[in-house]
Amino acid sequence: MIYVKFENNLPVAAVTNGHASWLNAEEHENYQSRWDWKSFEEVEQIAANLSKATGSSWLGVDRGESVFPRFDVIAAPTVGSPVSEGFNGDYRPCGTIVQITKKLQVTTSTGAKFRRVKNTATWCRVNGGGSMVDGHIDRYNPHF
Repeated sequence: MIYVKFENNLPVAAVTNGHASWLNAEEHENYQSRWDWKSFEEVEQIAANLSKATGSSWLGVDRGESVFPRFDVIAAPTVGSPVSEGFNGDYRPCGTIVQITKKLQVTTSTGAKFRRVKNTATWCRVNGGGSMVDGHIDRYNPHF
């Protein structure tokens, strides 16, 4: 989970893969997470301000009405990151990201193209197939 540190009501830093246990009581009020955000507009603004403050790209996420917590902030894909394609529990390396368009369509070094599904944190392969996942993973579903 990502925790965002706020100073003077502006996001200034992000801690990824954090756990609430590392925050002491005094620090906790300066941090927010997906459990605190109530609208897509709010997470878009947090992502934009966090991008300015950290120099890294961040995106607001809306997982949909049936998911709680619904809103989140994620790190945007970056050129040079290793990725894999996952489908039905199988994962295979898919090269590294070589291009990201303004509409967040990703092209990998193997020629695979993925597009973001609405405002979610999911990138699906263009023309069908699996989803893009972070890192090189070579694993098959043992249930088949």
